[in-house]
Amino acid sequence: MRAEPKHLAVIVPALNEEAHIEAAICELLPVLRRARITFEVVAVNDGSCDRTGAIMDRLATKISGLTVIHHDHRRGLGASFAEVLYTTKAPYITLIPGDNAYRADSLDAFFGSIGQCDLVVAYRDNQGQRTLQRRLASAAITRSLNLLFRSSLRDYHGITIFPVERLRAAGLKLQGYTFHDEALITLIREKCSFVQVPVTLNPEISGRSRAFNFAVAKEMALTALRLFLSTRKREKHSASPEHSDTDVTWL
Repeated sequence: MRAEPKHLAVIVPALNEEAHIEAAICELLPVLRRARITFEVVAVNDGSCDRTGAIMDRLATKISGLTVIHHDHRRGLGASFAEVLYTTKAPYITLIPGDNAYRADSLDAFFGSIGQCDLVVAYRDNQGQRTLQRRLASAAITRSLNLLFRSSLRDYHGITIFPVERLRAAGLKLQGYTFHDEALITLIREKCSFVQVPVTLNPEISGRSRAFNFAVAKEMALTALRLFLSTRKREKHSASPEHSDTDVTWL
């Protein structure tokens, strides 16, 4: 694979995370520095009505390489990701949640794997700490997506380092919570190589859900169905007589 400069754009989106955003950013920076890469951190205040935006602005006056984007209303994870994707000059991009979901000391291997493959895909290694309902839902989704797309990922809903140019070229909508699933499945389907590395979740705060609910489950199902139908259409196109010399392969 052609060597790329190891420069990474890190998006840290947050909605009403005044209690966690400072730790999420400040604990992330030493890990990025240890990875021996150059990086830019873009904090996105996605329409917060608390002090999240003010905290981001204060940190940006003290931290070199940190910029802040403010949305006047909630636009969602996909829109926040796409906004940076199409403006950054970095060859790699990732999104780290602003709710301080991940233990910073577990991210060294994740950032240290940039350049080994097209994609660096993290899987959460301590999901046993989550509620039984969420563990079962996560396992069912992962198993279903692997069957649908003939893949072998351990986790579709962790964090991923994406190659910017390949993702831009895919022309995806990147909307809503499922933007990550769509981007990951699409690039693997387009034969991007990947390496999987473990990361560790911080303990969840009692009574606080990290995004998963019925609406999100429905969005995931519709996204998976749309991608599956698109895949079948492309397979039939490749199998037609005028394209009989083209094979569809899977990682």
